Amino acid sequence: MKIHLETERLILRPVESRDAQGFFIMDSNREVQRYLGDNIPRNANDSLKIIEMIQAQYREHGVGRLAVTLKKNGSFLGWCGLKKAITPRNGYEEYYDLGYRFQEEHWARGYATESSRAVLAHGFEQLELIEVIGEFDTENQRSAHVLQKLGFRFLSEFQENERTYHWTHLTRDSWTDSLAL
Repeated sequence: MKIHLETERLILRPVESRDAQGFFIMDSNREVQRYLGDNIPRNANDSLKIIEMIQAQYREHGVGRLAVTLKKNGSFLGWCGLKKAITPRNGYEEYYDLGYRFQEEHWARGYATESSRAVLAHGFEQLELIEVIGEFDTENQRSAHVLQKLGFRFLSEFQENERTYHWTHLTRDSWTDSLAL
């Protein structure tokens, strides 16, 4: 997969094995895992297995999470991207999901919104997607705020593993309309 997206401050590129240490630092932080179910890796090899799963998504579906790095120095901040979900969830059989995760030290700097905008533009304009789903634990107000800024709209609420989630979506039509404003 040869996706390379750039924003004012960021470069988004396919994840590589060299990102394993950055993944490990990010995913071993309990605050990062707070709304994700505590799937804390034991070491960088666990993170490498996650990277291999993402790379398989590139080959199988042409999309996947992308490494987000600072344009000025190339440092790894986290990841952002689309995933083609093929396991049924909340009544959906197949859908494209927007996701993002950043090392805690890079929170509250607008990176999730900035990288997500680039990913959504690619999804709607190049991949010609009709709809993208965004879901979040209802207690995760940071993620709720990002999705709201991006224009996602509430569809439903559902329960899973003793957690409550909001299921939101953004359509290509609403994305296009927001660009005209």
